[in-house]
Amino acid sequence: MGMDNVCDILDYVKKHKLTFRPDVLLQLIAKRDQLMPNMVHQKAKKYIIDTSECIHCIRRQDYAIQHNIQDPRAWLCKKHASLYDWEVLSKHCARIYIEDIPFWLFGEFVATPMQHDLDGLYVIWFAKLDTDRSENSKYAIFTINRRYFPNIDTRGMDITKFVYEQDIIKLGNSWVLVMDDEKPLLEEVR
Repeated sequence: MGMDNVCDILDYVKKHKLTFRPDVLLQLIAKRDQLMPNMVHQKAKKYIIDTSECIHCIRRQDYAIQHNIQDPRAWLCKKHASLYDWEVLSKHCARIYIEDIPFWLFGEFVATPMQHDLDGLYVIWFAKLDTDRSENSKYAIFTINRRYFPNIDTRGMDITKFVYEQDIIKLGNSWVLVMDDEKPLLEEVR
């Protein structure tokens, strides 16, 4: 593999006005084999409880009030935050196909269809890349009914061809993803 095709994903996201955090793409590609065994839910719940009844949202709200955090989105648990982000960011999200499976990238989340429930989606949340734990950076996987993601099948700029034409995808001057066919490698640049 030659190293002729190198892109900075930050520039690409800005140029196309995409609404996903650029490191999410790098983590998705680098950790896909690690994520797939964790996608074991057979069925997504039909309904999501209101934020006023969600124990996770209540805890986050208490923390936000205690620490004077004014951003209402910070008061939402990951599941409710993904719904909020989809509503706000979906018009300019990105879509990538990995082994013929679509993944939609928006904010700090990725959504992909469930195999055993046509009405369900897996939603993956990625923490920001951390220099101390790049191999073990945090992520969470949960399921949500597809009806909470209206028009998902028609949304997203397809970035598949662009991504797989690259030999290396940079994230500014701090991270690189080497697009090896067998196992993409995510490394911090020092």
